[in-house]
Amino acid sequence: MVLGSLRIELWHFLVTVAILIGHFGIVRVAGRRGLDTLVAAEMSLSAIGAGLVGAHVFKFAYRPDLLAEGVTVIVRRSAGIASFGGILGGLLAAFVYLRVRRQPIACYLDVIAFVFPFAWIFGRSGCAVSHDHPGAPSASWLAVGFPHGSRYDLGLLEVFFTLAVAALFLLLARRQRPAGFWLGLLLSLYGPFRLLLDQLHVDPPRYFGVTVDQYAASLATALGIATLAFLSNSPHNGAWPGDQAE
Repeated sequence: MVLGSLRIELWHFLVTVAILIGHFGIVRVAGRRGLDTLVAAEMSLSAIGAGLVGAHVFKFAYRPDLLAEGVTVIVRRSAGIASFGGILGGLLAAFVYLRVRRQPIACYLDVIAFVFPFAWIFGRSGCAVSHDHPGAPSASWLAVGFPHGSRYDLGLLEVFFTLAVAALFLLLARRQRPAGFWLGLLLSLYGPFRLLLDQLHVDPPRYFGVTVDQYAASLATALGIATLAFLSNSPHNGAWPGDQAE
């Protein structure tokens, strides 16, 4: 993409769109739920900043060979980023911010979780158009032509999955949900999906025989299921503050 003398990579453009949708979506949904929009905005900026740092740092778990290239490799585009690192960094930053501000953590994290798929569609679309994540060779109609043959494009597969999750969220949002529901549901869906997607990676790095995605996706799945189980057994599982039946 060229604007005058300025050349903008489509990947950067789509990731920027994802960040903007995520931030302003969080503020808007928080306001509709009767939450403090200033707190939501500050939480969002904290999560975005920590998420970007986490995504760059966590890539060393996938590419330990990069450690020998010096500090500058952290921000080098060609070295890639790690989505699980971004998610973990963002959620941790949001949790700490809310804890310090003494805000209802489950309510605000739910806002992040609800908005996440709608922003993630654009973020993963950036990966798809750049073909950053070639997977296993395949003759499937879902495969993409790479220089060394037809393969699954893992970024594209995640776009399809995220579109389905976003549609499901819109459907489920027609009813009131208890605080923590969206976070639990998101993790319960995303974790198993990434476990399945990991089967299409080509020779991923392993630690004690287990891949990085298997560790991270298993943790996400466990946290998601535990959250939903807690909500189903809790007598205080009312709707978000400010929810109105629609």
